[in-house]
Amino acid sequence: MAQIQNKALQLYQGHKQMNLYKNTHTNTKQKGFSIVELMIAVFIGIIILTGLVQVFDTSSKMNRTQNGLARIQENGRYAISLMKQTIEQTGYQYCMGESNDPSLSTNQPTKFAWDIRSLPFIPGFAIGPFDPAFLLHGHECGDSVCAPTMNSLGSNTAALVPDIGTDDGDRMAGTDVLTFRYISGPGREVQSISGDTITFTPWEIANPPSVAVPNTGQVLVVNCDDSSPTLVSRTAAGSSTITVSPDPLQNAHLAKVFDMQSDFSTITYYVANNVVDGRDIPTLFSNVNGVTNAIIEGVDAFDIIYGVMNNAGGITFLDAAGVQNFPIANCWPAIKNINGTSIANTAGCGWRSVVSAEVHMLLNTIYNSTNNSNEQFKYSQYGNEFYDQSDLPSGIEHYSMHRKEFSTTISLKNVMH
Repeated sequence: MAQIQNKALQLYQGHKQMNLYKNTHTNTKQKGFSIVELMIAVFIGIIILTGLVQVFDTSSKMNRTQNGLARIQENGRYAISLMKQTIEQTGYQYCMGESNDPSLSTNQPTKFAWDIRSLPFIPGFAIGPFDPAFLLHGHECGDSVCAPTMNSLGSNTAALVPDIGTDDGDRMAGTDVLTFRYISGPGREVQSISGDTITFTPWEIANPPSVAVPNTGQVLVVNCDDSSPTLVSRTAAGSSTITVSPDPLQNAHLAKVFDMQSDFSTITYYVANNVVDGRDIPTLFSNVNGVTNAIIEGVDAFDIIYGVMNNAGGITFLDAAGVQNFPIANCWPAIKNINGTSIANTAGCGWRSVVSAEVHMLLNTIYNSTNNSNEQFKYSQYGNEFYDQSDLPSGIEHYSMHRKEFSTTISLKNVMH
């Protein structure tokens, strides 16, 4: 009997638990988000997303600006360093000497003209005295023309300096052109000069150049006795001697021979438009002995101011047109021909009186670095005010970029000695 009661009690409790489980799950309601809650959540999400987008956009703009300014700084430092290293060599020649001419009241140094005895190596010059003034020559250019003109005596007409324009490869309006020349190679030591035969020293014979000396070409014979460097043509070359024409009329006092094809540099700097993927990028180029290379991109302006010393020792700062028109009576130092006779100054002699070159460049970031299409900048060659894109040369797209000026003053010590 007790067993039957216990069994009944267990069945009752089990049934009660099942009903409780059923009632619990049956009465539980499925709950979700209401439309109001969804709208509030979406609104909050939009606010957060908008903030994230603004943070990303601001960060992107700052990164673009910082990259652009870093690019300007790197390009400016590189260009200034390169130009300083090369321009300061202007007019260099081996064993440059000077002597005081008592006929000059200021006792300033005289300089011997090069004696060109064969076909001239610079277009426009004839056989005879070569004024070393034309180892440096610049051009102040506007929207269409340059002063002095690009084909004037001393210009680099041997290389193709492009005309002013706005197409790909055209030279940029309002940017200057500079050409300078100097002895850049080591030359070969001379032991003796006899008539048309030049004999090298035993050291040069034992250590010939890695590239064989060609049988033809021009050579410049220079010695250290204050006589004119002589330019002659080579007619034959061997391991120990070369034959030239005409006779160089030189002695062998610490003399050297320089191959004008390998030991002499003519360098021209100019700015031209470089179109890349449809984008106008003004670029600074150098032409070294006929080979053109891009130096840096993003050059909106390129100007050179020359420090010109007169025969009284005063210095005047002029552009290329001013140097070309420098008063003949004020040019110095005096130059003499191979016979020691003074050569009269002529137009353009001011280039011989240049003692420094002040280089100014206005660089941009190349790619857009600001949302302002008229971002202001300062450029000393325009003036002391703030300027914007409307002041830049017209004809090409200038985009939305930051700009910065770089400048340096380069001493041309070789020109005046």
